[in-house]
Amino acid sequence: MKKRVLFVVDERKLGGVSIVLENILNKIDLKRLDITVLVLHNNGTRLSDLRPEIKVIYGPSSLDAVDQGVKALVLSGKIFKAAKKLYLAYLMKKGKAHKYLRKIRNNMNLGNYDIEVAFKAGICSVFVASGDSKYKLNWVHEDYKTYNMTKRYEKYFKTVFDAFDKHIIVSEDAAKSFNEIYGCESKTVIIENYIDEAGIIAKAKQEADITVSNKRLNIVTLGRFCYEKGFDRVITSLAKLKEDNIKIDKIKVYILGYGKEQSKLNKMITEYGLENNVQVITMGELENNPYAFMKNCDMYIMPSRSESFGMVRIEALILGLPVLTTNVANTNKMINNEIGLVVENTDEGIYKGLKQILTDDELVSRLKENTKYYTYEGENKRIINNIMKVLEEETDE
Repeated sequence: MKKRVLFVVDERKLGGVSIVLENILNKIDLKRLDITVLVLHNNGTRLSDLRPEIKVIYGPSSLDAVDQGVKALVLSGKIFKAAKKLYLAYLMKKGKAHKYLRKIRNNMNLGNYDIEVAFKAGICSVFVASGDSKYKLNWVHEDYKTYNMTKRYEKYFKTVFDAFDKHIIVSEDAAKSFNEIYGCESKTVIIENYIDEAGIIAKAKQEADITVSNKRLNIVTLGRFCYEKGFDRVITSLAKLKEDNIKIDKIKVYILGYGKEQSKLNKMITEYGLENNVQVITMGELENNPYAFMKNCDMYIMPSRSESFGMVRIEALILGLPVLTTNVANTNKMINNEIGLVVENTDEGIYKGLKQILTDDELVSRLKENTKYYTYEGENKRIINNIMKVLEEETDE
């Protein structure tokens, strides 16, 4: 008999976590597993192309603020939703959120599952911990040293995380950061992110509506427009290079993505007079396919302040792009000086990396030669095997 597995996520917006879940669910063996995905708030477009055997269900309206910030809700006039989010925050502060979510679970008539997976640590973890499944997994995608979403409620989350049988964490560095706070070493399993190499290559073969210059070195970056991704540091580094009389007109940087800081980035570009050197492009302009555009570029830059895995670096390498990256979690395992440059996770580090590219005319072409043969397929096979092992080890009777 198949074992029933429930994966819980808070939303399905375009982003690393949703993409990873979609990739995994389309590859794991369904012969022994009956999979359901619960999206607490039906917000976004991902998880629409799963295999038909996988069911997707949605949470009630009482959970339609779980993935949104109070400030953003208030500014958009959604006061009732903001009140819901504040109430949930209050319950977490008081250590009672699991009781509230348990009542919601009961009203949803979810039924019984052999395994429940909180695929995003935080509210999803509390939701799964409040249930009665006999085997609970918590998936950690963050580096808690630099981005701890549970910091305000650490005492409460120590109790929540104790309810789990295993914590799947996407890198050794992220595991170390998580366990320095929560001490779950004996329950920790490290499994890196599965990346759909064939799907990326297929999407890259499509034609991009936006073209790049064939007379410049085209550098691309991709992600949410937010502080953690560090796109502002690329702009300020280019401004400093310009001020230091380094000729920056040989390169153009394209910032691809979506998010709340888009207007801030565009304002910075204008203030520094970098309109000819930096361009912000939204996912909508790319028809949600960044790979068709990325393949036409020469190099990828990841200026992140915080990453637990940095999946897009692998995606860039799959497309044959060498990578300039800050030294965030998992970097040394991913990137070496044959296929990229690793710089300090500081503004100065990014400045020096870009300066090296600008002053060494042969550097990027040398690195590109080495990325021609890059593949992640061997890692993918190992990752899926490890995921199935974790899912099945407590399901065999």
